[in-house]
Amino acid sequence: MQNPTNNTARGLRHGGTREAMTAYAPDIERARKPNIENRELAVIAPRLVSMRQVTTMTTYSRPSIYRLIAQGRFPKPIKLGDVKIAFRADDVEAWLASRPTALGGDDTNI
Repeated sequence: MQNPTNNTARGLRHGGTREAMTAYAPDIERARKPNIENRELAVIAPRLVSMRQVTTMTTYSRPSIYRLIAQGRFPKPIKLGDVKIAFRADDVEAWLASRPTALGGDDTNI
């Protein structure tokens, strides 16, 4: 067995051989390289935020958000399952940007 103080790689500290560790090196390098296909999917797929995140972003309660959705004054959620919903982050951020500000904004119709 090799001296664990001289070898810093995890496998070598636990009695592995340097040859065994280098056999996995291509897999590690492949995992570190950005995958172009995944990057393209990230651009296509919208970023989603949960109801909890929306309540934090807007400071509105869940019932208030559902009321605004029913009135057509808030972005509609995406149904992810029987119970789970999410919102497109871009839609919520655009809605927030369209809201009048109380201080420092040019919106005088508050």
